[in-house]
Amino acid sequence: MKNPVIAAEYVMQDIASLLEVYPQLSEDEELLKDTLEGNTSFNEVMDRLVTELKDQETLAEATSLRIGKLRERQTRLVHRAQFYRALMHRLMERAGIKSVALPEAKISVVNAPDKVIITDESAIPDALMRITKEPNKAAIKAALKNGEYVSGATLSNGGTTIQVR
Repeated sequence: MKNPVIAAEYVMQDIASLLEVYPQLSEDEELLKDTLEGNTSFNEVMDRLVTELKDQETLAEATSLRIGKLRERQTRLVHRAQFYRALMHRLMERAGIKSVALPEAKISVVNAPDKVIITDESAIPDALMRITKEPNKAAIKAALKNGEYVSGATLSNGGTTIQVR
């Protein structure tokens, strides 16, 4: 079986054909399972899909770990660059030099732009605050489950999903 997605499409066609010819199969799940196992590649396709699922989950987890390690490395590199920048600044100030031209760069001591320092966030007027508004889905769900009406929201039945153990 080369491509499990295409194989799954063929199995779906097989299932539709079987249910069309033998509609009573839909009333007996055990008989349906036995028929699918004996007359289609249902189990083989499901086995291959489980393998693919596990492979993708493993790769996603490994990628997440790798991203974490790369972020740690990025943080170390940024701190190292900041250290070198601060060291160059100290050297130039110690020497009393405002600029130096090098083959790769011109380094200058310049005035940094003004920056705001918040000393008491609670004292800042609302007009100067950024306010983020978003629905609290956990609270909305709890209210809806308690039978309360929540304008602009409804509770879905969740549908179905699969569980792979």
